[in-house]
Amino acid sequence: MIEIGVDKGILVKILGQDISRGMAQLPPAGPDQPEKMQAVIEVAPHGRVRITYRLNRSPRRKVNLWFWTAFHAVAEPLQEDQPSDAPDPAHQQD
Repeated sequence: MIEIGVDKGILVKILGQDISRGMAQLPPAGPDQPEKMQAVIEVAPHGRVRITYRLNRSPRRKVNLWFWTAFHAVAEPLQEDQPSDAPDPAHQQD
């Protein structure tokens, strides 16, 4: 589904392989997961990027297929006291 007029941040500038790399940090999609989750990854040339993923389901006959889709991304500015390789929690609820 294409959402017209929805702010996606810099998501359109992020390669699919990078979106997939962030998605690998998330738990398996399922009904017991929150509706939104975030992952932080390094993306050249943007630096640290926080990608927000939305939980979706696709009904197939008697079962539901659950999956994550990226819907927003924002480059995180470096703080003066934070080195560029500082660890950041991978799983953040929105």
